[in-house]
Amino acid sequence: MSTQEKAIKPPKNAAIKEHNQQQTECGDEGYKRNVFCGAGPAGPRPTYVERDCENKPPLKNNYGSYICLTKDNMGPRKHGYGGKGDTNCAAIDLVVGRGACKNVGNDKAVDPLPMDDAARIYISEKSDIDEYFKLPNGGIGNAKTRSAVLLKADGVRVIGREGIKLVTGVATAEERNSQTGECARHGIELISMYEDGLDKNGVPLLQPLVKGDNLVAALNKIVADIDSLGELVGHFLSSQVEFNATVANHIHISPYFAAPSIATPMTTVAGILQMKHQVGKSIPDLVKNKLMFKSVKTNYLSPSGTKYILSPMNKTN
Repeated sequence: MSTQEKAIKPPKNAAIKEHNQQQTECGDEGYKRNVFCGAGPAGPRPTYVERDCENKPPLKNNYGSYICLTKDNMGPRKHGYGGKGDTNCAAIDLVVGRGACKNVGNDKAVDPLPMDDAARIYISEKSDIDEYFKLPNGGIGNAKTRSAVLLKADGVRVIGREGIKLVTGVATAEERNSQTGECARHGIELISMYEDGLDKNGVPLLQPLVKGDNLVAALNKIVADIDSLGELVGHFLSSQVEFNATVANHIHISPYFAAPSIATPMTTVAGILQMKHQVGKSIPDLVKNKLMFKSVKTNYLSPSGTKYILSPMNKTN
């Protein structure tokens, strides 16, 4: 052990002394609050109805933590493939806080309660996992007679120090599912608030994700097309200004000795006003519009932009 480690970790006798000191300071009141993770009262806990197929005795403590090596069962004793007496349906149920969501007390015997137990990791060789936990169908549908791993709690956090991959599918063409069948092809569905139906307008709530690179390419194409349209309008305005100038100042040849007539005053005034509007407003607005779209491309559609729409870290297919 290095000098630094010795400095960080107190000697065993020092740790024991500290523990005894805490016991003295806390007394009975401290233990009632479970201070310092002491051996205080566990609080009201229901009695779990053990299954005949489970490890005997189940691995548990007085505080409501269980690890049950069992068969597929997530309800009454006859529930699931284990409850039906089926084969090849081994399961591991790690659960804390049985019945905590309904504050079930000491006076009640309970089975696994998928909706009411505080937190659970459930691993099953064969199950109808979506049915057990009342999960929405989504586009994937409800899995039947399939192996499953499920995590459920008030909050679930997954942390990967060097990244997280959510991968579906098989690694090789020969890989099969737990029932030796061909694996179905499904993607990843993120379903919030158990909602996967239709909204009030009949539009599906569950919709496909957008591919970022394709979106950027599409938006760049749209911006380029709008920019081209702006150039067409600019060319038209320039031609229209020239035409309006000609019309405003045009004269007719008089039938009297072919003498030129004077310009029509109303046409001249209208032409001047129209040219003033086009040169003073329409053309500058087109220039502003062009600059605005250039700014959109720079800020949103370029990797160096301050508001680039693609994540530098997260990807999907």
